[in-house]
Amino acid sequence: MSEFLNAILAFPTVIYTILLGVVVGYWLFVLLGALDINLLGDADLDGGGHGHGDGVGHHHGADGHGHGHGHGHGDGHHPGDGHHHGDGDAEAPGGFAGLIQSLGLGGVPVTLMLSVLILAGWGLCIAAVQVLGVGAAWVVVVAPLAALVVAVPVTAVLLRPLRRFFVTVAAPGHRDVLGKICTVTTLQVDERYGQAEVADGGAGLVLQVRTVAGARLHRGDRALIYDYKDEVFYVEPVNQALQRDLENLES
Repeated sequence: MSEFLNAILAFPTVIYTILLGVVVGYWLFVLLGALDINLLGDADLDGGGHGHGDGVGHHHGADGHGHGHGHGHGDGHHPGDGHHHGDGDAEAPGGFAGLIQSLGLGGVPVTLMLSVLILAGWGLCIAAVQVLGVGAAWVVVVAPLAALVVAVPVTAVLLRPLRRFFVTVAAPGHRDVLGKICTVTTLQVDERYGQAEVADGGAGLVLQVRTVAGARLHRGDRALIYDYKDEVFYVEPVNQALQRDLENLES
């Protein structure tokens, strides 16, 4: 055990060990619902397919093409009109997106891609140091760089079977989810932050949601989506919505 600790805490492997610690911490927060798996966006860059949809979270896949966009503004409890349009001709990505695509690392969220890349680099760096030793100064420079170079194709191979889980879906307009019941997925929902999920018969839609008048919801609470404004959905507890409907019926 001590030999293993010495190996992962010795320079230059400790660089990857620190990065791996950050990765582990991030995924723990994801499991707790405090962070989103798409924190850094998607690495779905194969063919340039992408989509946007009124605060609705959705996944992009390497096999999907097309472009969807919807927007609208609500007034009070009455949402504005939203519309969608499609474009089957996707432009080839450039810059960082083009680099990711050329390396075969697209088709999954960036956070997942980086996690696998760092894990592969960590293991390869340990192996390189064990083989080359640390007696020569050049090993300190060559080992982590060589590990990163080899980790790229290894990561591309490991991500290949995972891309099927991140397929492109049409982004629904905000009017499609108004009036539906959602379940809070973050630790809480308030006036500044929160996410909730709406069942759609598949993996579910993840929405950016907010409350008003200081109301707070907690993870697992069910809420009614009643308005959309400024790219977020506004929700209220189900019991509060039912009480309001009863008052309207009595008046």
